[in-house]
Amino acid sequence: LVLTAGEAIAIDADVRATGTGSIAMLARKGDIVGTWRPAGNLRVTTRSGDLDLEASQGSVILRRFNTSSGDNIQVFSDSGDLTVTAGYKIRIQGESTGGRWVRLGSSGSSGDVTLTAPTIKVFGGSADNTFAEVAAGEGGSITMNA
Repeated sequence: LVLTAGEAIAIDADVRATGTGSIAMLARKGDIVGTWRPAGNLRVTTRSGDLDLEASQGSVILRRFNTSSGDNIQVFSDSGDLTVTAGYKIRIQGESTGGRWVRLGSSGSSGDVTLTAPTIKVFGGSADNTFAEVAAGEGGSITMNA
């Protein structure tokens, strides 16, 4: 599955490849943003393929706010590699109300996780269970290029 936008990509619904195959999201001039879903968890996942998010002239922002407590964002591949590339910044942020967390990667059997941008920020919120994390599964690695 390849999603290409001339400007930006706003993720406000789950995007899942449940069979074999990869997901690629390319925002040519803007940002890839996963923040705006009004309620519920937000997931971008693949079962066996790679997952690539690229905003070559923008940012990749995964931040959970203005939603109900307990809502989170998860971006991962069960067994493939995860690559996030941004021309400006990558921001992965939990929020100040409990249960609003963000996870990029998976602690399961995922592959390598690579983040590339001039600025990379990963930070949690100020309440319980408001973390932000980058995770690689067994046998995988995490690489951050800033």
